[in-house]
Parts: sequence; structure tokens; C-alpha cells
Amino acid sequence: MSFITDHRKIIAVAVTFSFVYLIGVASLPLAGDQQPGAIEKIGTSGTPSAKKSPIIPIIIGVVVVGAVAALLILVVFKTKYDITGTWTGSSTDQVFDTTRNVTITFSGDKKSGTLVLTTEEGQVFPGIYLVDGKDVTYTADMGMEFTFTCIGSFSDEDHLSGTWQMSNNESYGIWTLARSAAI
Repeated sequence: MSFITDHRKIIAVAVTFSFVYLIGVASLPLAGDQQPGAIEKIGTSGTPSAKKSPIIPIIIGVVVVGAVAALLILVVFKTKYDITGTWTGSSTDQVFDTTRNVTITFSGDKKSGTLVLTTEEGQVFPGIYLVDGKDVTYTADMGMEFTFTCIGSFSDEDHLSGTWQMSNNESYGIWTLARSAAI
């Protein structure tokens, strides 16, 4: 993983504090054309004093707040989960009270593609998958017109879990997977 992906929260906090600091600096009055040691004249009753417009600091503040919000949304809250690769785990049948180890290889892109599910007995079943944010759905063709449909989600970038159902409704259960490199 890259440095930015591994440290996105730290980077987001550092950028946020930098923007807050810049807001404070931008709102300070400018020194103007004063000579060192000069004293400003106090306006007399006949001369109107020039008022500075507060619009520039407000515009800067709005731009900075917008930039910070966009950064936080893009870096922290919009984590892209990548399912491609090989995952290992288990599938527990809650009707027959059995657990099987499985290996699944997802090929395609982060959002959709094909898969190959291999059981511990060496049976191989093809299928497809869809990823929407943290949510994952995949289906494997078990033969004889049966499909194995799994619905779940990422708990982090390297772990998935959820429930499964056979198309004949005779069996259902839970499953967990971990990216093979994360074991």
C-alpha cells in the first residue's frame, strides 16, 4: 500500500490544522505602508474613517472550509475497497451445522467481475461479484441449477463477512474471508 493510503487519517488531520492556521493568518490585519515606529492618526470628527471590507476574509474562510470538507470526504470517508485477488476463509452451514474452508479468487475491477470458488475438497465453481462501497454480493454456480448467493461487507480492506443462501432455500449460513496476503 502507498504512504497516502496507509496514513490518510493523519494526513487529513495535518491538512485540516494547516488550513485552520491559514484562516487565522489570513484574518490578521495587514501592516500597510506604515514606517517603523509610526503611530496611526486618530480620525477627527470632520474626516470619515475608512472602513475595511470584511468580504475578503469571509471569502477566504468559505473557500478554506470547502476545501477541508472536500479533502475529508475524498480521503477519509470515500475509502475504495478492492476485492480483486485471492481470499481464503470459511463457510458455515447453519442447517446442517458444518463448516467448510474455501478459497475464492476475484478477477475484474473494484466494482464487478468474475470469481472462482474452490472448496477444501477441490471442487471448483465459477461465479460473478458486485461491490458497492463496503457492500459485497457474489454468486457461484454450484451446478444442477443451484446457485450460492453471498451478501456481506468489508470490515476493513482485508476482511469480508456476511450471510449466504442456496437457491433451493434448503441451506443458508454465514461466511468470512480474509485476503490471502493478510493471513
